[in-house]
Amino acid sequence: MGEGLVVRAIILAGLALLVAYRFVLSYPRADSSQRPEDTGLAPGWAILADESEKGAAVFGVRDEALALGYLADIWGARPDVRPVSSQEARSLLQQEGQPLYVTRAAAPLLAAEVSPDAHLSSAGAVLIRLRPAPWQEPPSLQHRLDADLGDGLRLLGFAATVENGGKQGDGERILRVALYWQAAGRIGHDYTISLRPLAGGQPILAGGAPLQQDHPPVWGFYPTTRWTPGEAVRDDYVLALPSAAQPDGATVVVYRALPQGGFENLAVLTLALP
Repeated sequence: MGEGLVVRAIILAGLALLVAYRFVLSYPRADSSQRPEDTGLAPGWAILADESEKGAAVFGVRDEALALGYLADIWGARPDVRPVSSQEARSLLQQEGQPLYVTRAAAPLLAAEVSPDAHLSSAGAVLIRLRPAPWQEPPSLQHRLDADLGDGLRLLGFAATVENGGKQGDGERILRVALYWQAAGRIGHDYTISLRPLAGGQPILAGGAPLQQDHPPVWGFYPTTRWTPGEAVRDDYVLALPSAAQPDGATVVVYRALPQGGFENLAVLTLALP
């Protein structure tokens, strides 16, 4: 009996040593805390960098869901923000008071897998807020305009910040501008918005060309002809600034493509950035 116990102990000790040996070999490859080239969690960090409400549910693609779940469950970073499947998103969309978002990467799946009738509003560089009914209570705006541009389109106001968006203090700076629109009536055409930063009244150049970002509202996923009269829509623009640029304004151009070719401007206005 005693000899059998000794043999068993030797076997268990050998197995423990083997497990420890494999762990020592594998840990440097599994641990990405000191390896900046490992970007597996980047999609999750990008989601958390946006302005999601407390208790938010996020429908994203697979890599985003895995990264967000890991950051919430293992790191404890915004544990109130959780990934959800398309089936869960369909159910949550009908629950009053539940903040629900889709990522830009998953937005092309929205109509088929969640709802073709959801009302959209951007919430930063990655997230899009979903609502079952039109949004009619925008927040207190940093800069109020109430500018009627024609064809039922009104610019309520905007918010703007310049942030350090680089890694290891490399000095990269990001201009973020959120435009807040409202459908004053039924909008007759689908418009594209162009945001063009200014410094001293002149366009900021990047690579020898004026810096600008153009897209239909809500990263191209919410055409203006879908808006309901009275509906408010947030629309974000995120631009990497040249190192020496100090933006103090921005030109906003609202335009549409003509059926016969070319473009037509609905409005051009200049914003004074803080």
